[in-house]
Amino acid sequence: MYTTPDEAKASFGQGFLIPSYTPGRVALSGIQASGHRQESATKVVLSYVYGEISFMVIEEKDTSTMGLHHFKSVDVNGAPGYLKTGESDTELHWITNGAHYVVTGQIKELEAMKVAKSMK
Repeated sequence: MYTTPDEAKASFGQGFLIPSYTPGRVALSGIQASGHRQESATKVVLSYVYGEISFMVIEEKDTSTMGLHHFKSVDVNGAPGYLKTGESDTELHWITNGAHYVVTGQIKELEAMKVAKSMK
């Protein structure tokens, strides 16, 4: 739907963040968005990939933390975060700026935390 992060930011509005850090040669490979109206996105998914590393950064205006009570508590730049790791995947959630952010996919816990903490 969008070809640049700036287009997604214009549609999502305040609270849209982009990571300044990605591991190794990982690069943005796609942007998808959805919302109630065509002009305004309520959810944006940024996809990143390189080799065996692939993950998504999801940003949405729904700030619910339901279902995250089994996750480990972490701090993401002063915001409460929720982390779950599996054998080959990681899922990290946090809420700040009136938005719910997620880093999820084939990425190590430490790298997911670095991505999350670099989001501006």
